[in-house]
Amino acid sequence: MWWESIRNFFVSGVAIDLGTANTLIYSRGRGIILNEPSAIAVNKDTGRVVCVGREATLMLGREPYDTVVHRPMKDGTIADYDLAEKMLRTFFHNACRREYRRYCKLVVSIPSSATQTERRALRNAAHSVGANKVYLIDEGLAAAMGAEVMLRSPHAQLLVDIGGGTTNITIATMTGIIASKSLEIAGTRMTQDIIEYLHRKHKLVVDEQTAEQIKINLGAAIEQDRDVSMLVAGKSLSNYKIREMNILQSEVVEALDHTLSTIIEGVRQVIELSKPAVAVDIHRTGVTLAGGGSLLRDLNRRFHLELGLPAQRASHPMEAVVTGAGMLLDRPELLKRFAGADLVRNEEWVDVPDMPAAG
Repeated sequence: MWWESIRNFFVSGVAIDLGTANTLIYSRGRGIILNEPSAIAVNKDTGRVVCVGREATLMLGREPYDTVVHRPMKDGTIADYDLAEKMLRTFFHNACRREYRRYCKLVVSIPSSATQTERRALRNAAHSVGANKVYLIDEGLAAAMGAEVMLRSPHAQLLVDIGGGTTNITIATMTGIIASKSLEIAGTRMTQDIIEYLHRKHKLVVDEQTAEQIKINLGAAIEQDRDVSMLVAGKSLSNYKIREMNILQSEVVEALDHTLSTIIEGVRQVIELSKPAVAVDIHRTGVTLAGGGSLLRDLNRRFHLELGLPAQRASHPMEAVVTGAGMLLDRPELLKRFAGADLVRNEEWVDVPDMPAAG
């Protein structure tokens, strides 16, 4: 035990939440050092990285003729390995280069539904940035750690992490996961719901960024007392000209209803299949919401109304997964219990070669 403590002092530790919508990186001793959209812009002809993250998303819909913007993550796993590796290496070069002058331990979150092929791809991408030892941790379990619900009580805890590409439903205690379910609908699906609603009802075509802004400004899980509106500009399907119109909040609630009902039904199924003692615990402790999707107005009230359980949002919902994964860096006994280690090199000092900056 004392040797483990000494080694942890010298070993650099980093945690990653490589999400469909956003990538967050946590460094031991420094906290969260990067929070950027999971996007990369590359030159069509050469494949050279033009930019990553927020800078890349600003190009969406306005890309130069020789540049294409990609989102290499889908449903919480790697959809395009080469682009995901380039994006991750550039993020590390920009954010935490100094951590990789030493032997590195890397904790990476992954949906419980990920296949062995998807897990292998994520491990390989993590090793490509210089990590010697890679631990894969269930996203729901990491979120429960980050939200600190498991640290407050020995009882079973229900955590619903609504990310960009996946919603992870997890029942867990400090001894491990009791039950979990991963749904391939989350924040990105909600944005698409708004796009499809405007297309279907108003014959208006809007881009992803506009729909995202509508979700942030007007999104709600239940009808609000005051039906506010937002002026939106898009392309009319009738004459292909630009048209402006006011979108009501009640319309956005309608657009999101099916996706929210599907998520809540998934939670209901997990609870119904749990053992009696676990169900009693959940009845007492309720449900904790995490992830960017949990920021939707009155989502906790809708969960309470439909499930009959107390529902609360984590204090920092978007950071819960990476914070929980980072907490495990300082609790090696829990890390070994919760994660599968993949050590493919000998324990040695790692020196990452210089990388050209993006741009």
